[in-house]
Amino acid sequence: MSGECGLPPQYQLTFFRVFGNNAQETGQPPSVWRYYLLSQRPETNDSAFLWSKFIAANNNELLANLGNFVNRVCHISRLRLAAYMVT
Repeated sequence: MSGECGLPPQYQLTFFRVFGNNAQETGQPPSVWRYYLLSQRPETNDSAFLWSKFIAANNNELLANLGNFVNRVCHISRLRLAAYMVT
């Protein structure tokens, strides 16, 4: 049976001591941590957390892709809806 964090009881204490509290202290939103942790799946063996990989994933994957998407939506909207926009 899993506890509140979704891990089996024997792993919960280790998880929160090693990672949970440290992640909370960084001030990063939970959604950023969720993205990073899910993007590193599936793990085939033990993995080490590296800040450089976290920062690269956040900047190069998450923010760049989101920024590109918003830019494309704005550009296409401007092209397609220019006749209907009041300037």
